[in-house]
Amino acid sequence: MFTENYITVDDEVMQAKVACKLGLYGACLTGAGREGADNLVNATHELGVETVIGFDRSVNCIEMNAWAIAFFEALNSGLTIEQACNAADDVIKNTYFVTTTNSWYIAGNKTKRLRFGVIA
Repeated sequence: MFTENYITVDDEVMQAKVACKLGLYGACLTGAGREGADNLVNATHELGVETVIGFDRSVNCIEMNAWAIAFFEALNSGLTIEQACNAADDVIKNTYFVTTTNSWYIAGNKTKRLRFGVIA
């Protein structure tokens, strides 16, 4: 609920946010300034999402979509979140002349893996 001075979130919404294990913001500047900065990645992590990924620079939409597919495929193959980010970078480097998605920033646990469809 929005009021003149602040926004409140009901308990069910807050519990859903805290239960989230991995968030990916596939959009420009969501991780701008990285650790310690006021950005969407850090704000989401502070709300309780265990691991959040965003980008420090502007990203190309088509490239971002390809990066996300490569990231989730790598994560599904058993790589850690950080390893999956690097694997997605490798796919993009071999596909696109200019890369915009190599500025990812991770807040939270980078060593988590996907196990049986769940981040563990």
